[in-house]
Amino acid sequence: MRTEKRKRKKKRKGLKIFLLVLLVIILLIVGYLGFAYWKTTSTFNKIHTPISGKENTGVALDKKQPFSVLILGSMNGKATKDVLIH
Repeated sequence: MRTEKRKRKKKRKGLKIFLLVLLVIILLIVGYLGFAYWKTTSTFNKIHTPISGKENTGVALDKKQPFSVLILGSMNGKATKDVLIH
């Protein structure tokens, strides 16, 4: 009977160690990703400076003002080769 209890305790001890190591690894990964997110957002906040005097306004088509449009696509061989419109 005592040998059975020892075997169970050893198995449980191994399981506890494995779960503890797994928990530490998960916490390290979450901590690293949180730190990377924090550094990225703080860098973007430092870089972004709004342009004074410029507003986000749409193009008024009734005034017949010229405007530019950029069309991006990929050439995968199935589509027509004439993607860029002048």
